[in-house]
Amino acid sequence: MCINYSIWRFDIKLMPAIHFDPFASLVQTTGTGGAETPMRWYFSFAGGLAFRF
Repeated sequence: MCINYSIWRFDIKLMPAIHFDPFASLVQTTGTGGAETPMRWYFSFAGGLAFRF
């Protein structure tokens, strides 16, 4: 989903996203030999400014 807001020839863009990793259930090891609990869901947020000419 992308949210756009226009002011004259400028666009302000806000782009939140949710990601799912189906392979995160595989056990990952750290450098010390311990096991970590992997994350399956990720959230990212991006923004931008555009000029239309």
